[in-house]
Order: sequence, then C-alpha cells, then structure tokens
Amino acid sequence: MSSPTAVSSPQPTGGYTPPGPLARLIQSTRQHGQVATARSAAEWSLRFAGGPAVARRVRGARSFELGGVRFDYRDDWHNWTWLNERAVEIPIAAAAMKSVDPSRTIEVGAVMSHYGYNAHRVIDKYEHGEGVEQIDIFDLPPTPVHDL
Repeated sequence: MSSPTAVSSPQPTGGYTPPGPLARLIQSTRQHGQVATARSAAEWSLRFAGGPAVARRVRGARSFELGGVRFDYRDDWHNWTWLNERAVEIPIAAAAMKSVDPSRTIEVGAVMSHYGYNAHRVIDKYEHGEGVEQIDIFDLPPTPVHDL
C-alpha cells in the first residue's frame, strides 16, 4: 500500500490535477514536522476565516509599489486572492492590459476572465469556459502577432 505523495499524475485527458489537502499535509509533515505543519495549517485557517478584511489589517496597507507604480491589492473571494500571489498579480496584469489593444492581446492560461477582464483572446489547454480556446501555446501559428 502506497502513501499519498505531493506528486500529481495527469488525468486520462491530459489535464493536471494538483495534490489534494491530505497529500500536501503529509508532504509538509515529512519536510517540516508535525508541529510546524499544524501551526501553518492553523494560521492559514485563521487567515481564510478572517477573509479580505483581516488580510488588509495584517498587511497594514491597501496597496503596494512596483517599479515606481502604486497598485491596490486585489482581495477577492474567487481563488481567495488575499491568501496568495493573485493579490499582486491581478492588479499588475490589469494595468498592463489597459495599455494595449484587446484585439492584439492574448492570455495564456485563463485567469483574468475570473476577475472581469474578458475583451481579449484567451487560450488554456485544459480549462473550459466561455471564450476560452483549448489550445496549447506551442500549437499556435506564428501570426497574428500579439502585443501582450
């Protein structure tokens, strides 16, 4: 009998399935020990339960600076952005998208449409959704050229 691991195997359709919570807990326990894993899980649970309002208080700021430009954190219930890197990725990508023509923009990986940005072309080999083309980036023809 094998124990769960953090390594994922592809689904029969070729899709990726990330490791489940049990596999991640087992891997963390092996790497960091029971006490550190329990502490980390408890802290995450409290941040999740507290929601965006608590995240804002913990951060102490509603915005961050990158390259001399100030961005507001994106605290959204979709994908629990206050708990992960999406809090900074979404505002940066949104600012970049505002500066280019949507007809010359292609997004690889369907992310921005979950946050209200839908006017551009989106390709994602595995995700299904309105306006999402199931294409591998390597299967795209070299034209048309996209700005972003």
